[in-house]
Amino acid sequence: MKVTKKIVLQEQDMPTQWYNIVADMTTKPAPMINPETHQPLRQDEMSTLFAEELVKQEFSTERFIDIPDEVRDLYRIWRPTPLVRASGLEKALDTPAKIYFKNESISPVGSHKLNSAIPQAYYNKKQGIKHMTTETGAGQWGSSLAIACKHFGLDLTVFMVNSSYEQKPYRKSVMHTYGANVIPSPSLQTEVGKQLRERYPNTPGSLGMAISEAVELARKQPDTRYGLGSTMSHVCLHQTIIGEEARKQMEIVGDYPDVVIACFGGGSNFAGISFPFMRDNLTKGYKTRFIAAEPEACPKLTKGRFEYDFGDSIRSGASTAAEDERNLDLVQIDLARFRIYTRGFLRSFRKLTQKEIELLPLGAKVITFENGLRFLTDYIDGDHYFAISRDTQNLDRTRAQFKLVSDMESKWEEMQRIVAEEKAALL
Repeated sequence: MKVTKKIVLQEQDMPTQWYNIVADMTTKPAPMINPETHQPLRQDEMSTLFAEELVKQEFSTERFIDIPDEVRDLYRIWRPTPLVRASGLEKALDTPAKIYFKNESISPVGSHKLNSAIPQAYYNKKQGIKHMTTETGAGQWGSSLAIACKHFGLDLTVFMVNSSYEQKPYRKSVMHTYGANVIPSPSLQTEVGKQLRERYPNTPGSLGMAISEAVELARKQPDTRYGLGSTMSHVCLHQTIIGEEARKQMEIVGDYPDVVIACFGGGSNFAGISFPFMRDNLTKGYKTRFIAAEPEACPKLTKGRFEYDFGDSIRSGASTAAEDERNLDLVQIDLARFRIYTRGFLRSFRKLTQKEIELLPLGAKVITFENGLRFLTDYIDGDHYFAISRDTQNLDRTRAQFKLVSDMESKWEEMQRIVAEEKAALL
């Protein structure tokens, strides 16, 4: 029996909406925390870094979000992508299973990254933004955003991890071809880059360093916003074009997946193919299995535990002052916030023992004291570990942590009472 090798949609059949899985999640994602205020990040705060429409998508709970016509017009350059029957692999494995793969390699950059780069550049252009910044490791995301920015007439600065900058000249050439300014990171172009080069003169760079530089430039340069290629909800949203197409293609051949497998780095590729099928599990009771294949060298899902660090959350989120506050009169434990954190923690982790629950206040106090000691040790040792922006900053951090411990001790009975009340409320 002859097998259909490629299942191809016509351009007019390309999906018109992205799927937002948040709408169907019974437990919604925890809010992002503003690192400066230690409070849940507000949309207006995030809008200083990302385009306003992308921020709306980040906070949206709508199930479907329309794909703008201008974005779909550019998608048509390579989309819809084919769903391919891997008959050769089936034969090699001698398996009765039908194996399909979504071929995202036919995009101009050879990967799925362009699915989000185009709408990100579009929304920035629509808002009147003139410049974008970003980071890139191997160069896939940097190349994608370079192409997207070229289409919409935006200037782009890419901070590329220094080792990749030297090892992957062709990716750098692609970005240059589309007009991007590519800078090896860490660089002398930003304050954080200068600090990193001074502290680690022989560093090969890292994605975290490059992100820090791109964010700094976006916040300092007028009419500039930052673009991120993975992890964020709005990025995962844009990638669902992959799975929405795949659903239609599976319908054409009369199949539905028992298992969906995708590689997992930052998560956008996995989200793109899996979330549209996961919708049926969440809303219709389907039992499809979803497998994220990640590298053993840098696992995010297969090692460790996904938990909140209660003590550190209290230290940073329930304090009334900044971590390095100099006016110690301002440093206190906010009991209202302590109650909110305790309530959320107990509702999320219902298998805690009675003893573990009783020790929650102690955990908050111990981790705060421990961090105070770490700040003090680093200050004495010459400030080699924790980044500082002023002299004695680590000493100020030490004093603030010890003051917070002192205030916890003065309110100890109230903290214990709050934990007991929140535990009783769950019974």
